[in-house]
Amino acid sequence: MAALVSVNGESASASRREALSDALKSAGRGEKVALESIYAATSAKLFGICLRILRDRQEAEDVLQEVYLSVWRRAGSFDPARATSYHDHNEAQRVDGVIDRLRLGARVALVSDAGTPLCSDPGYVVVSRAVEEGIAVCPVPGAPVASAPAARRAGDPRIG
Repeated sequence: MAALVSVNGESASASRREALSDALKSAGRGEKVALESIYAATSAKLFGICLRILRDRQEAEDVLQEVYLSVWRRAGSFDPARATSYHDHNEAQRVDGVIDRLRLGARVALVSDAGTPLCSDPGYVVVSRAVEEGIAVCPVPGAPVASAPAARRAGDPRIG
């Protein structure tokens, strides 16, 4: 089972993350207004990513619709406790725990609002430690939620 480690830069707002977390829980209970809130907060950035990948506005809109349909269907399984906050102020306390989880075979997604390649934020610390210890690291630029449908639409034969 994959875990999510969120790397938060100075620009990230804790209240915005908490609001999205609350909206996902509400969407999981079937509250459509919560999905509208999630869409309003995230769709512009996801659409931009889809458009850069696909280079076709209609295709990007179709992928975006697939993403939010998936969010709606899966919101009930959202568990905010599975995410671990990891940032400049707690990296010394958290990096060993993340590395320990990886050594035990856990799959971890490191998500950063500072972009790739995580050079100037705490992601650099955990990624370099993982590499030093021979743990495989696979960078995925962009928003993971939009990447697979966009790649599928673009005709990538590896995506089913």
